[in-house]
Amino acid sequence: MEQRTGLTTGRPRAVDVAFGLALAAAACAVVFAAMVPFQISSTVDRERQAAAARKVSTASLEQTLTVVAVAAVAIAVLFAVVVTLSAFRLRQGRRRARTVLVVLTVLALVPFNAQALLVCAVLIVGDVFAFRRPASEWLRTTELARARSRF
Repeated sequence: MEQRTGLTTGRPRAVDVAFGLALAAAACAVVFAAMVPFQISSTVDRERQAAAARKVSTASLEQTLTVVAVAAVAIAVLFAVVVTLSAFRLRQGRRRARTVLVVLTVLALVPFNAQALLVCAVLIVGDVFAFRRPASEWLRTTELARARSRF
């Protein structure tokens, strides 16, 4: 049980766990994004017949897949950055960061593949910890203390 002293209290363990899980999800997203460029040649080999049937050259197919891979990596890195920033904001006691993390959890499902499901599962567990009662109370008191200090 935590002791409450003054206007603000020590950060509860639930917030630290949510912070760690959000960082883990961001790291997973970056690792999975780093694997995408290595899958281009195998995808070109697999799609060669379909491309020939549509009269698309192998070079054109490879170029298109490279552009898609670069876009996927950029989006994944941007996602990871926003998750990381939201995790740090949560750790600072910002309640809105929880809402951002929930939205990012839903957005993590957009690719709907095994990697996306793993990232989403880690974020869901982090969201559960971020919305636990001790975390909610701490965020509320931290926000009130911050508001009082402004005046």
